[in-house]
Amino acid sequence: MLEFTELENGKLRITCKKGYKRELRQYHKQHGEINTFLEYTEHYWANGWGVFPDADVLYQMTNAPVISKDATSEDDGSNTLNGPAWWYPNYMITDFIQEILDHGFVDFEFWENMNNANFKNPYMEHENTINRSYLTDKGVKINSV
Repeated sequence: MLEFTELENGKLRITCKKGYKRELRQYHKQHGEINTFLEYTEHYWANGWGVFPDADVLYQMTNAPVISKDATSEDDGSNTLNGPAWWYPNYMITDFIQEILDHGFVDFEFWENMNNANFKNPYMEHENTINRSYLTDKGVKINSV
């Protein structure tokens, strides 16, 4: 079981609950980073948090994993995020589950404090203009679509 802790510096620290490290290691070895991430964070995403193993599902220009403190999947297939959201920018360099196993924790970087931000497929027809924020290596870029 993975646990989330919001740090004073804005980051989100992810740790393995005491007594679960051996199980986490075995599951990770058999199922990989993304499946382990989803399996061991179910208690969060089943209770209102958004746990996105790939920001592409939020139509972002990155495949980095994203965590949101409050997320809703809408009937139209979009996702609405409220409150703080974090991402893991080193997703192409390191396996963040392995980081937890090796170092005891991994920190996700603060992305943005969301205020009813709705992320729709930009190729879907829609009537309203929506604001989209894109994660880049230089920070957050806001575009209207």
